[in-house]
Amino acid sequence: MEWVLHGAPAPQPREEGCFGFDDRGARSWRTLPTAELGCNASCVGRRACRECRCALCGACVPPENVWYSRASGAVHAITTDTQPRFVFAFQPLDPDMERMRRKVVLEPLLTLAWQEAIRSCCRQPAALVVDVGGNFGWYTLYSVALGCDVVVFEPASAWQKILRLGLALNPGFSSKVRVYPNVVYNRPGNYSLKVPRPRKGVLLGMTGMVGSAGLMKGYAGKQWADTEQASAVRIDDLVQRDVCMLKVDVEGYEPQVFETSTNLLRRFAVPALQLELTKGYLLLRDKYSAALSAQTCMQLRMLAFLDAHGYELRQAGHSAVDHVAMPSGSWEGYEVWDKLSPLPSRRAEALAKKLGQHRMVVAFFEDIKSYSTNIVARRHEDGRRRDISWPAESPKEAQMTAAQCVQGVVNNRQARKEPS
Repeated sequence: MEWVLHGAPAPQPREEGCFGFDDRGARSWRTLPTAELGCNASCVGRRACRECRCALCGACVPPENVWYSRASGAVHAITTDTQPRFVFAFQPLDPDMERMRRKVVLEPLLTLAWQEAIRSCCRQPAALVVDVGGNFGWYTLYSVALGCDVVVFEPASAWQKILRLGLALNPGFSSKVRVYPNVVYNRPGNYSLKVPRPRKGVLLGMTGMVGSAGLMKGYAGKQWADTEQASAVRIDDLVQRDVCMLKVDVEGYEPQVFETSTNLLRRFAVPALQLELTKGYLLLRDKYSAALSAQTCMQLRMLAFLDAHGYELRQAGHSAVDHVAMPSGSWEGYEVWDKLSPLPSRRAEALAKKLGQHRMVVAFFEDIKSYSTNIVARRHEDGRRRDISWPAESPKEAQMTAAQCVQGVVNNRQARKEPS
């Protein structure tokens, strides 16, 4: 067996104080006040532990096991505070995992939106979720806990091992999940990955692929990341059935993933989406290569494509995903959709009409203020599938401005009299 239980469950902590982790992932005491780690004041001391939702608080730390393998080092596993609960294995040096411990829920706003979107769907026989960019498997594991089967794509070998450990720690989960060690991309071939090395402060979710526009997001230097190779696959070749949720988080190449999912969206029910959208230096395309100009266009064509397929989009910025009050009772029926910002906003809608531009072009430039953001989407209530293909690429696309590119896509569709 590759994994060995390296540490027993955490002992009952002392009355006060907060746990931290050193550069090797070992547990150590911190002297910082509890509040500085985001814990509730009620977590200090042994009283009111029921109200404590912070794994770092000294009074109420859930048991964490430490698993060890020669290839992966120390990996921690914790029972989540989700509904339903599951055991989650993770690399403790990742800052995102440090934030997860505050409520024992990763990205609380997105997790609540996730269960709102798929809880009912996952009760159907053989319900399926597709997770492109699985990382340690938070959304994969939670989907199985809710009753779904999952197809997950995770090309980084170290994260695959942790994901599979998480599956093994939850009885019955492994048989419900198919793990593909591939990138999802619109062109066949083998691609380089920049996989972050586990060290304090490094965001381990930022495994970047070197695609047509280079490394869009991630760590490039040898001191920060190792290089691996992975072959590309297409969603449409592997998934040909209704799915409850399609999640895409691949550090900048989300449009290429959606291009490989065209038949899935045209022919099958896909009521909900979750994706990351990278903006960042794409806005400075004139100072970069034609490939970056084309990728900017791909981002906007993706938004126009999803809009044409009848999806309503909402935005959850990275600064917002951790700042939401958790339900005090049952999560079932708890709604966060209205807490998410519409994309496009009313202002962007009005500006698009005034300028005569596609509303998603204006939303991209006006509503998205950060380097990247999270998008949650659901199909309009009619649920009608649209027979709309991914627009053909123009030979002159790289020379177009972003607005011209998307407007050309829209005009092209109207000329063919396709539904929108």
